[in-house]
Amino acid sequence: MSAEQLELRLAGIERTLADVQQKVNTLAGGPSPASKWWEAVPPASDEVRREWDAMAPYLAYIRQTGESPPKEWKPGDPIPEPDHWE
Repeated sequence: MSAEQLELRLAGIERTLADVQQKVNTLAGGPSPASKWWEAVPPASDEVRREWDAMAPYLAYIRQTGESPPKEWKPGDPIPEPDHWE
């Protein structure tokens, strides 16, 4: 194999490797911030917003205490402080 043939094969391998590296970077890094992917997300419907607003107090309870609220707890009731000493 001549030096010219080796150079051509090496150039092809380098191009392929660059393509693979670009694909790996794209998959590993997630969407590019420059792509503005969030503009393609449709706005939430009124029904979804009402459901989210109804669920928000329960999420706050879980976030603050680390557990689900008891059945007798209602939104607007105080959220107990977690007992970290148990």
